[in-house]
Amino acid sequence: MLAPDRNAPRAALKPGAESGANPGRSRAEAGAAAGSAAKPGFAPADAGAKPGLSECAPTPPAADPASPAPQPPLVEIGRVAGPHGLRGALRARLYNPQSTTLALLRRLLIGAAPGTLAEHRIEAAAPLGHGDWRLVLAGIGDVAAAAALRGQRLFVEAGALPPAGPPGCYYYYQVLGATAFLTNGEPLGTVADIFPTKANDVWVIRQGSRQFFVPAIAEVITSIDLAARRVTIASLPGLLD
Repeated sequence: MLAPDRNAPRAALKPGAESGANPGRSRAEAGAAAGSAAKPGFAPADAGAKPGLSECAPTPPAADPASPAPQPPLVEIGRVAGPHGLRGALRARLYNPQSTTLALLRRLLIGAAPGTLAEHRIEAAAPLGHGDWRLVLAGIGDVAAAAALRGQRLFVEAGALPPAGPPGCYYYYQVLGATAFLTNGEPLGTVADIFPTKANDVWVIRQGSRQFFVPAIAEVITSIDLAARRVTIASLPGLLD
């Protein structure tokens, strides 16, 4: 099982000024599905689960630390956009523009697809802005070698990611694909996407051809069980209209 990444914890399930208000907008999934760091960004839908930015819920719901979610072996965090300069540096484009994952890693797995990945040691990584990073890898010493990696996908072993944070924190990939239920036990659908707004993140819950846009605030997301891959949502007035 593969899952893209989104790293670096942040306070996510905030109290909402307008509890349960449906943001009422969707986001095209093609070419954007997830990322890693302070706020979410998105990865290609074909990657399986989306990147795994970590979220913290200082107030309920909180992930049960005694029941950790299963870890995928690999997390996809971005792609190689091309060379950066003439000395072999790469321009890496992360799925989450605010990701800080590369600054925390010592190695990456790079390739067109799982099963074709090669391990690379990171010698230097620095943000360039807008989700792009300058990445220097051991053994990639000229522009031709860097250009040969253009379009390759960037993976990290899930176990190499830093802890999501204190109890109640989690990575997005641990929630994506979870089954959503209403507080009365009625199935609502599956967490299919997450996207940011200025006020809070929004979960896209999909049930067949229907989609619900659920604000990720404590008044709405009442519980998260990472091990059971189950989340519970309070149906506030207007939320599911």
